[in-house]
Amino acid sequence: MPILFKCKCGAPGMVPDEQAGQNYTCHTCGHEGVIPSESSDDCVLVFKDGFPNEGTPYDKSDFLTKLSERFFTGHDLVFVKGSWLPISVVFDAPPLPAPPPPVGDEIASTFAELPPIPGVYADYLKKQPKLRKLNVKLLLRTVLPAALALLIISYFLIFKPIRNKVKLRCSYVLVFNPDSKNYVAELGGKKLNLPANSTCLFQDMVPWFYGKKSLRIKEQGGAVAYNVKVPLLPHYDLVVSPGKKLKFETYEEAYQRNLKSESVKTDAVIKELAANAVPASLHSICHELYDIGIKQHINSLDDEIFSSAQYSFGLIGIRRSEKYMEKHKNENLQRPGKAELARKGIKFKIENASFVFDVNDRNTNYTLNLPKDSRFPDIKICDGIKKFKIKKQNPDTYIATQQSTNPKQISVSFDAKGEKMTAVMEFKAAIPLKKETITCTWKYKATQFLSGPNNGKWCWEWHYIGYVVQKWSNLPVEILYSRDVNGNEKISQIGN
Repeated sequence: MPILFKCKCGAPGMVPDEQAGQNYTCHTCGHEGVIPSESSDDCVLVFKDGFPNEGTPYDKSDFLTKLSERFFTGHDLVFVKGSWLPISVVFDAPPLPAPPPPVGDEIASTFAELPPIPGVYADYLKKQPKLRKLNVKLLLRTVLPAALALLIISYFLIFKPIRNKVKLRCSYVLVFNPDSKNYVAELGGKKLNLPANSTCLFQDMVPWFYGKKSLRIKEQGGAVAYNVKVPLLPHYDLVVSPGKKLKFETYEEAYQRNLKSESVKTDAVIKELAANAVPASLHSICHELYDIGIKQHINSLDDEIFSSAQYSFGLIGIRRSEKYMEKHKNENLQRPGKAELARKGIKFKIENASFVFDVNDRNTNYTLNLPKDSRFPDIKICDGIKKFKIKKQNPDTYIATQQSTNPKQISVSFDAKGEKMTAVMEFKAAIPLKKETITCTWKYKATQFLSGPNNGKWCWEWHYIGYVVQKWSNLPVEILYSRDVNGNEKISQIGN
């Protein structure tokens, strides 16, 4: 259903409802804005002879003015609550003008209206033989049903398959291989290789006769491993999981729009890192992000066949042929699924973070976007690095550091067994000197143990890549400042 809205200049506009929330540019004044999620009450969608098939949007006041001027009539259509209705049903349309009076004598339109010629027509009727009466009941009971049945059969067996072939109204079938063997898949006379633990895609499958077709998956020797009956219907895609061995996840179809209002607070992490303290808030933030993904998850399925009549395959990824794309380039190729189907975890993006959500794995990877105004005003490690004496350092030299900087992201990951959580951050700082400005790099890595003898303990390290400032030149230097799980701190130089 279209969305009607008005620009600031008053010009009406119309877009499909799937573009809600996207940016638009007014064709009248060039203003850029955001498309609302609902239609404006000040706009009306009207259709009359000569207009485009989808109708033309009007400002409501302009529409009422044109209606009073009889530019529109009560027979024209207006779009109200998802259907087209005559204007006279919704608005008070002015009555149509009365037809002009006839000029001169009326002319008979049929022979029955002509006056009889005396003596001629009566004699003609007497000479004609009497015709038998048509048996209407017998015709309705026998001939018409047979003709109607023949017409329906011809439509489905001849006309409709030919139309599907000409217009390329076809189906796509994506087949998953659940085994560690190489197979050959056969469907509708086509053969495709199906590698181990991979997929193959049957493109542009045009059904000549409706019904279920046999999808045979054979081994290299010719033995049939799976035989699945798949329903081929025009413009409906299928995902096939032979033997129901694979698990698929379903998510809300509008999950991307739902996540726009979600956010997490990451400013507590900055305070902990600036104070050189344990960033304990990371663990709670990761749990909060996982709960956001749970809200968009519907259920887990192990069906054998998934149809685009029920699910959207945007996350699965079905490649369309060039021929199909050219044939349907002016059409919306999005299938009408009610839930999003996914094979594994999917990437969620919210205001302050992005993460790959997998309902079967809480320990996934997270990326936290730090606030734009976040800074490190008093990193305690700077003092320690400044006092550190590198190898072959002259008395009049010093290590250049910058305490105030602006990091952007922190990446949080878990190991395969979920025994450790690691946070990694990297940022650069520009240091102005007397003759030039140099750049140093900070790399931060912190690890928390989630099990074992060090359960709950943290260790961290700061890796500084910068320069030693001398009188005549600046020498590159790398320093590692670390602390183990027992709280022992160590500063060392990397390389010479």
